[in-house]
Amino acid sequence: MITRFSVGRALGIALVGATALSFVGPAAAANYNWLTARGTDSGTVKAVLAVAEKFKQTHPDFGITVEAIPDRPAYLQKVKILATGNQLPDLFDADAEPYFADIVANGLVANVGAILDEVGITDKFYKFALDYERLDDGSLYLIPFEANTEYFWYHPSMFEKAGIEVPKTLDGILDACSKLKAAGLTPVSVDGKDGWPIYRYLSFPAFRETGNQFLEQLKAGEVQMNSPVGLASAKYLQDMGSSCFQQGFATANYTDALNLFTSGQAAIYYMGTWEIGTMTNPDGTLKDDVAFFTLPVIDGKTATKPTDFYAHSGIGTAIKAGSDTPELKEFLKFLADNFGDAALYDNKFMPSIKPTIRPDLAEIYKRALSDIEQVGTYVKVWDVKLDANTVDVLYRQSQLLALGEITPEQFAAEIDTSIQQYVSSR
Repeated sequence: MITRFSVGRALGIALVGATALSFVGPAAAANYNWLTARGTDSGTVKAVLAVAEKFKQTHPDFGITVEAIPDRPAYLQKVKILATGNQLPDLFDADAEPYFADIVANGLVANVGAILDEVGITDKFYKFALDYERLDDGSLYLIPFEANTEYFWYHPSMFEKAGIEVPKTLDGILDACSKLKAAGLTPVSVDGKDGWPIYRYLSFPAFRETGNQFLEQLKAGEVQMNSPVGLASAKYLQDMGSSCFQQGFATANYTDALNLFTSGQAAIYYMGTWEIGTMTNPDGTLKDDVAFFTLPVIDGKTATKPTDFYAHSGIGTAIKAGSDTPELKEFLKFLADNFGDAALYDNKFMPSIKPTIRPDLAEIYKRALSDIEQVGTYVKVWDVKLDANTVDVLYRQSQLLALGEITPEQFAAEIDTSIQQYVSSR
């Protein structure tokens, strides 16, 4: 579970009687400290550091020191402590959520959008990757490093055994689950322990019905979860839980769910392109008996196109106000010319910065890059857009809903109460 906190009041107290930026200034040395929620073995960190080493050839004093805290709750707790104590590092990871918006409002980070425009590299990023990191007012204070799409991975042999084809609609997934179960197969593997993978299923119907309109209005308290769209979404998650998810899904973590699929014990696994390496051979071809399909539609609904689905750039990286030095800006310009290829070819992940498309690039990567280019409206992530307390409620109640321990109406009531409390407190 991702634990979040609101720092608006805490930062306000910390900065009473002082100028918000009184603690910052140019970096004391050419070494920049990066506090990251990624592991040091992540492709993103390795790619950034590889580019930094190359940059260092002409800028010998430049360096980036990484402190990694891949445990997300522990990471966010440390950022809270650093933010309230005016001790944020030069670079740190964050989502474009209400918590980070409070940090921005207190003037603690540099305007990334303005910096990218200043050094002339905005167009080198995939547009949606930048848009994903924007706050609700459209401002950009985070650098994206990834550009992911999400797919339903599946085993064709299991589909053949159950006598089914790739589902074309959301209801078709439920129908496929019934036939897979009847064939003695586990239909869907999902990580229920971490919460967010099951929120995806909650979000699918609302997105295909309204685009992101329902989520945006829900967050603002302008529409209720206890509405036709909200209840249909809640019911869909409950139906997935009863008909599709593996036994014990609520306590299964990310690795458990992934292994269940890759070992051939589940027919379908929904996950992003960051797992392409798991699904492919060393030469980039898909492993035997692995294929994928994109988010199905709802018959008769036109709010979104079939090419619209989950596409996002993951957690972004902020620059502390005052650390946006000329040298760092020069590095960002260098990064824009080198990171895309370092990410895609050396570290096998989809970059936010457009890479060179080489003739020998594996077809799966070409397909994913094509999807990235074509996506119009992408699904906004519920646990990023909703406030911290509501995300906690969402975590607890989604599990109960998927387990069939509460009704869609009870689920909706809990979500609506939490959002109203948040809206009233602002």
